[in-house]
Amino acid sequence: MPHLLIERRRSLSGIKVPALLLHDRIRSRSSVYIIELLDILAAVAFVVGSVCFLPALSRHLHLFVLACQLFIVGSALHCMIGTLAFIEAISMKGFRSFETWEHGMYLIGSWCFLVGSVMYLPGQEQTAGMSAGLSLGQMCQYRDHLAYIGRQFAGTVVFIIGSILFLLAAFTNALTQRRYDEWSSRMLSAVTSMYMGGSLLFTVGSFAFLPHFGCGEPMVRLGAWSFIIGSALFLLGSVTSLLRTRRLLACEEVQGICGQDARGTAEA
Repeated sequence: MPHLLIERRRSLSGIKVPALLLHDRIRSRSSVYIIELLDILAAVAFVVGSVCFLPALSRHLHLFVLACQLFIVGSALHCMIGTLAFIEAISMKGFRSFETWEHGMYLIGSWCFLVGSVMYLPGQEQTAGMSAGLSLGQMCQYRDHLAYIGRQFAGTVVFIIGSILFLLAAFTNALTQRRYDEWSSRMLSAVTSMYMGGSLLFTVGSFAFLPHFGCGEPMVRLGAWSFIIGSALFLLGSVTSLLRTRRLLACEEVQGICGQDARGTAEA
């Protein structure tokens, strides 16, 4: 899932997380990897959940419910990432900084994903209807499920808002990046491009799931494939971001060793 890419190293030293009460240097490196790994886990949850939304699979009740639950889990993980990054940005840059507001867009978008996914989860009456072999596309055309359709419509709209916020945040992130070095600049451009592409596909896919816009089998299939490709882009971007982070930390380590050697030589 997308998150803000910054040129400085992230640090949760100002956040009192019991699991991170380590030496400052170790804690700083751990916090960076924790955010990246949680981001990858969230993307994996969305990929699997998107596959389960395909009409051939979502007509099975347990797979449809699993898809909704995976979207909830992925959204919850991203809310955790967004909250930690938002608090860290406030502590490092202040509430009025542009970086904090960029994190805020990702955080609000994550909460929109979570709320929309929870609202899309069918209730007991709807699961009873689906257990009789009624697929998602067919359910949207049944008047007996108007209560669920209304909640489904609202949840989809909230999800669309979250997707648009992700798209705007990724676009803003790409515009505000400054040249750090040639390799890092290329990696930043690649990751933000994947995030923008995934967010755009999630926006398109969400419209395909709107019940009042048809929501038939072809539309559900289009939406599911948009989610699958978008989630795959999120996952690829997250893995690339992790590799970039690992490379930058390794470069910092080498520069630190070289700096210590240079100081030792000068003192000698």
